Amino acid sequence: MSALTEAQQAAALDAKVELWTLDGTSHGAGLLRWTSGTVNDQPVVFAGNTYPPTPIEADGFEWSGSGPLPTPRLRIANVNLVIAGLLQQFNDLVGATVTRLRTLTRFLDGQPGADPTAHWPLDVYRVERKSAQNKVYVEWELAAAMDQEGRLVPGRQVTRLCDQRYRVWDPDTQTFDYSAATCPYVGAGSFDRFGNPVASGADDVCNKQLTSGCKVRFGDNAILPFRGFPGVARARV
Repeated sequence: MSALTEAQQAAALDAKVELWTLDGTSHGAGLLRWTSGTVNDQPVVFAGNTYPPTPIEADGFEWSGSGPLPTPRLRIANVNLVIAGLLQQFNDLVGATVTRLRTLTRFLDGQPGADPTAHWPLDVYRVERKSAQNKVYVEWELAAAMDQEGRLVPGRQVTRLCDQRYRVWDPDTQTFDYSAATCPYVGAGSFDRFGNPVASGADDVCNKQLTSGCKVRFGDNAILPFRGFPGVARARV
């Protein structure tokens, strides 16, 4: 029996704690953590992470298991206009990931029964839009992480051409520039856009195709770094 299950079956249930993390690293805002209360007048610490006390409210998480996924609203106090500053700097943090972690006070760091694994399943959402902002609070509307309208599978457009960035010939240094390249080819051989060998690196061009682009450089038996989907083409490439 897990520590959380055992605690839930106890005659007296400890107070629940909601811990919030907003991951704005993709925006450059880093990780922001909050909780609505304190423990013994000290910030809440769980699994080594500190959650400063901040007035915060959330609703709309309930879901019956049928119908559309919930779109909760998260309101956080605009203390000293700090949140407002982040919104202005980082495009309202739209698209940032919001995680709600729920546990019991007995499992927090510093408690006799501290257990970083004892918590309910994480609720993971993303910021869909800023729905309200004033001097008192900021409110976001959230969407479930799995509810991503318009997202592509496998996360990028499916085409028969590779999307790796190929090396570029630098005429000033008479060498290849790999600073922006993602394709791992660093071979001495150069080929034109038809896959034919050429003597000069200035004529080296990858046509982004599997056979005449990738295989002529790496060989038929090599593990190819090809990122296209040749199966979607009507004709073999």
